[in-house]
Amino acid sequence: MYSRILFIITISIATILLVGCESPEEAREREMAEREVIKNRNKLEVDELYAEVQSIPSSQVCINLNQYKNLENLEREKGTNYYSEITAKKINLYKIKCDTSKRYAHASAPVTGVFQQFETTDFYSSNELFLENFYDLSKGGIANMFKSKSRALVYLSMTALDDGISEIGMEVLYPDDYKRPITAISLFLPKSNTADIRDYLKRNLGVPREKVADAPVLPIAGGQLQAANVAWSYGSQIINSYTISVDFDDAISSLTKKSDLLGRDSQHYELIANSIQEQIVQNLELDPSAILLQTKYPYINNAEKGFNPVKEQTIYLYYADLDSLTFWTKPGAINFGGRPVAKLNITQPVKAKVLAHKSLPGDRNYFYIVQSDKNQGWVGRPYVKKDKNGKLFYMANPITGEKFQKSLQVSTKNIRRSLSSTPERFVPSYDSIQWNPDIPVKYRQQGYGMYVEALQNGYDEVERLTRAYQP
Repeated sequence: MYSRILFIITISIATILLVGCESPEEAREREMAEREVIKNRNKLEVDELYAEVQSIPSSQVCINLNQYKNLENLEREKGTNYYSEITAKKINLYKIKCDTSKRYAHASAPVTGVFQQFETTDFYSSNELFLENFYDLSKGGIANMFKSKSRALVYLSMTALDDGISEIGMEVLYPDDYKRPITAISLFLPKSNTADIRDYLKRNLGVPREKVADAPVLPIAGGQLQAANVAWSYGSQIINSYTISVDFDDAISSLTKKSDLLGRDSQHYELIANSIQEQIVQNLELDPSAILLQTKYPYINNAEKGFNPVKEQTIYLYYADLDSLTFWTKPGAINFGGRPVAKLNITQPVKAKVLAHKSLPGDRNYFYIVQSDKNQGWVGRPYVKKDKNGKLFYMANPITGEKFQKSLQVSTKNIRRSLSSTPERFVPSYDSIQWNPDIPVKYRQQGYGMYVEALQNGYDEVERLTRAYQP
């Protein structure tokens, strides 16, 4: 022992003597080497702890949280930042999950997973929800009540069985508050038809009922929806409770992932919205009245590559030496795949009206003629000529001298009335859009639905403000 101590003292003295003899350059090199040794030792220690944390199953959320905190403290102590960025993210993630798991310790694993996912949704954060209470149900399962921190009478309740969420219930502020329930339902049933849900809520949300179960049932993809105004007493006041209830066909054990949902600030949504908007503008600029006609007359849209609407006017169906006139489903009649709709006796002039024109190869012209609800369709008209100024005239009836000038002019008043009353007519169908291949397929349907819904919401709000205005 004495000899070992003597050896250490001797070495130390030698080292001191050697250091004392170092040049400034040698001292810098030695210090750099020592710092490199310390750096490598610190990195090895941090790497070992990081590897240990990585080996912990992700399901052990609270253990992960504590160990990532230990890793953060170690790097702070060593003055390193090898994993500081990922550690900060993991701490935030596992803190939410750990807090959630403590709150939902009474629930099964699938149910806890749904609650955890629910707390990460925009719906949860935008409504400032929190878990106010939970209780066991006599029929089995549990019920959790999420309430808003800032808005009275805004809540969402979930009934949970061991294998997932079996039903949800919620209350909204007023009968026109459609967005909130549609958003909530879409979290659990992303394939449900939001247009059908909107129509149902519009019809039923404000209808007084003794209980929601008395309301008509709307089958939706994956469940059944009911909604009503269930009034209740609060002291001397009557509170109108605009309540929604959804029973799921199968228990919900997972929500739509946030990464699979398209946000309105997304680049994909912007591309989708711009594409639809461009086509709407084209519809307005090129053929606004055609869209009005398509919804009213059954065969008018059968013209390939569209048709030219003309100013509606009265004509008389009559041809020399012809006893009858055939109405066809398509311009060009049987040669273009059309079929006869009706045959009209024209031995005497018959009053009708003309709505549209379609030119075909070989200077053939067809017109959409309406004589009655039954007698309407495309009719061939044989005579075409130009006046001295080069304008086209169609002479359909040389006996009566009936003619009218080609015109594509449409009243601005008609455009405005059509757009404001039925804006959806001007929106191209989903299948008709030439989608940008850069937009993932999973986002296209979402983006299309979001745009149409936003368009309708805008007109609904204008309508609401107009009705509310009292001069």
